[in-house]
Amino acid sequence: MTRILVVGFDGATWDIITPLVAKHALPTFENLMEKSTWGYMESTVPPMTIPAWISLFSGLHPEQMCMFDLNKIVLKGKTVESRIFNSNDSKGKLIWDFLSKENSKSLILNIPGIFPPYPIEGHLIGLDYTPMENCTYPEDLEEILETEHDLTGIKENQKLLKEKEEIALEAIRKEENAILKILTSFSRNYSYDVIFVRFGIPDHVSHRSIQEEEMEKCHELMDTMLRTVIDSIEYDYLFLVSDHGIRKADRIFYVNRYLEKLDYSRPALTLCILACLKLVLDSIVGVHKTNSIFEKFLSIYFRGKSIFVQERLNMGENAAFAFSAAPTHFCPLYIVDKNRKEEIIEALRRNENILSIREVDCAEYGPSAILESRFPISVKPSLKEVSYESRWVHDLRAIFLAHGKNIKKGSRLDCSIYDISPTLLHVLRLPVPDTMRGKVLTEMFEENSEIAKRNPLYVPARFYCPGTEEEKIKHSVQGLKTQGKI
Repeated sequence: MTRILVVGFDGATWDIITPLVAKHALPTFENLMEKSTWGYMESTVPPMTIPAWISLFSGLHPEQMCMFDLNKIVLKGKTVESRIFNSNDSKGKLIWDFLSKENSKSLILNIPGIFPPYPIEGHLIGLDYTPMENCTYPEDLEEILETEHDLTGIKENQKLLKEKEEIALEAIRKEENAILKILTSFSRNYSYDVIFVRFGIPDHVSHRSIQEEEMEKCHELMDTMLRTVIDSIEYDYLFLVSDHGIRKADRIFYVNRYLEKLDYSRPALTLCILACLKLVLDSIVGVHKTNSIFEKFLSIYFRGKSIFVQERLNMGENAAFAFSAAPTHFCPLYIVDKNRKEEIIEALRRNENILSIREVDCAEYGPSAILESRFPISVKPSLKEVSYESRWVHDLRAIFLAHGKNIKKGSRLDCSIYDISPTLLHVLRLPVPDTMRGKVLTEMFEENSEIAKRNPLYVPARFYCPGTEEEKIKHSVQGLKTQGKI
């Protein structure tokens, strides 16, 4: 069986990596880029941790999953509740589900959106965006994590991520090293056909520090970790990916402030007070420091019964509101008063900061549209519609790199986030479900190689369902006929 290693760095972008490579500051990346096919990978809209990782590993568009943000929004009377999207919300299968049907063993480590865990062929370990209890499949893996990898210590370290900046940055380093140790240990002690691992940097750093120096240190750590991964794990193919990019922005558009001006949004008194307080603190300690204070305060003040349920806003008589977990140029818009939908969208179109509005159909709980703005959108309380503030924001341009047998060396290839799962299945000689939106990246292979000449085989998604052996044979025969082999 072909062995594949998929390494993800949350928020990584070539815009930061390549200048550091040019300075010979990232030797592992530099060496890999010379021996691999690499390029920009366009992320989901919005470019958010969820849905991006789920789209990458399913080949499905956010609209197919009704998943446009890290959070699932639920309207309850005059309040809005949100919880992080989880594995029960997924409307499609992920690539390791297909591999399990073919008895291929996978290690899934620290991928967002996989809690609660569920049966697969192999091991599933959730850390970020989980309560880190009952976060593994099989369940007894949790005991191994506790005894051999200090799961309690990892939990305590997660709490430090919400502390002041200098503590948080050290906590990030500890978390990434803990994930690295789990990865190398499990890959050494168990046999897997495919390994999927995600590290939270540089995204974690971008949300906690605006300093360029800290971002450079983050990438040096990434480079060292990547070297350890490559040296520790045997593979036939390495895929290096990110869910989205990051970049600096100097202005932020507070779209809910605009909706307030039009009387479509009426924030609770608490949020009005917070907005006034933020404006005062901005002038005293600076915007970035104030943002750090507010991030910590809001996460504590609005915390609900658990990490997955947070009462965010008292909506009052609101007709519409925007809601997003992090600033990007794209933001979901929720229209509560459906009778005023056309009126609200038309009013938004008149705002010079809004570039486009794409309506979506996600039934009861999903957004009504996706806004695209001239500046990254924040939904935090503000008295200004547009604020001059420097911060890292999520970007559409993620990274893609493929290394291994018959893959072109030093070649550039830009692709889509939806192309990764179809390509992985093709490399593993497995058919591609026709529900996947992407294509197989055959152009990354050397032209005369067998894998480049082998036509991708597409089948209905039910091909991977139990009890369809007869259909599998039929589709396999049809695929061979298409390729001219019978």
